[in-house]
Formats: sequence, C-alpha cells, structure tokens
Amino acid sequence: MKKVLPLLLVALMFMACGNQTDRKENAKAMDSSEPAFIETDVLDFLENKENLVDKTIRIKGMVAHVCAHGGARFFLMHPDTEERVKVNIGNNLPSLTPDVEGSDVAVIGVVKELRVDNAYLDNWQAEVEAGMQESEKKIHTGEEGHEDTEHLASHDLEQINQYRLMLTESGKEYLSFFSIDCTKIEEFK
Repeated sequence: MKKVLPLLLVALMFMACGNQTDRKENAKAMDSSEPAFIETDVLDFLENKENLVDKTIRIKGMVAHVCAHGGARFFLMHPDTEERVKVNIGNNLPSLTPDVEGSDVAVIGVVKELRVDNAYLDNWQAEVEAGMQESEKKIHTGEEGHEDTEHLASHDLEQINQYRLMLTESGKEYLSFFSIDCTKIEEFK
C-alpha cells in the first residue's frame, strides 16, 4: 500500500497538468473560432436564404422602407435588385422612423422562414372574414402604398387569393417567406 500511494499521487499530478493544457488549448480554439455571425449582403442573402435559416447573420443594405404603423419592421434593398429583405425589430430595440429610408445599415439578427401552406391561408381567411383588423397571419412585403390598403378586408382577401394561386403554380406544399429577427442595428450612414 505504501508503494502504491506515491505512484497514485504522481499519476494524479500528471492528469491534472494534462487537463490544464487541454483547457488552455480549448480557450485558444474558442478565441480563434469563427465570428458569432455570418457576413452577407442583400444580394448574397437572396441567393442563399434557404441555407441561412435559424443562423445569425450580419447583413448590409439600404433601408428601402420603414413600416409607418409602429416602425417595428423595415426592408433592406440592394441597388442591383428590386427584391427586399424584411427585418423585424426586436422588442429591446427602438422602432425606426421613415426618415432613415435611404440609409445604409448593417443589421445583426437571426434568419427566419415563414412557410405558408393552404392551412395557413385558410386560417388567415377565417380571421379576415371574422373581422379581425390585425391578423398575425398577414404577410408584409413592403410594397409601395401597402399602408393605404392593408386595413381593408378586400385587400387581405385579394392577397390570400394571390398566395393561393402562387402556391398552386409552384407545385410545392408551401411558399417560403424569409425575414430577419433583428437583435442589433450597427450603423447608419
């Protein structure tokens, strides 16, 4: 027993030193790891959005439109395309005002996908027909003049019918709409 105890202590000492080396290597690996987000711009996002779902990105673009009803949503564009990227402002961030339209920004946030199928459209239509003014089912795309008509049930029903047609023509079970849940707006120019 007396001979085993010193050997056991030496073995424990080597194990403890080995663990510290592993911890230092792990800390170095964490310091040199990839950034916490994926860098992109509007054009790259539009091409790769399906691969970015549930990932944190930093996207640069021009503010094309700020929704007038609360400023909790805005849309980014690139000069080379008419397509827009929807950005939802998080609860911990201040809302935006339309005077930032035309500004270049960098947004950090998580990419989300909304899948719209026939059941989704049926629920939305039922809400519209029941007289609900602010349906959670509404799909905002930031098109010009949408604030003027979006409160009208006839506009919502027309939009629902357009999505039904798009769904049928696509041959898929659902339509995908992508947005970014913003956690930080980095810069305004």
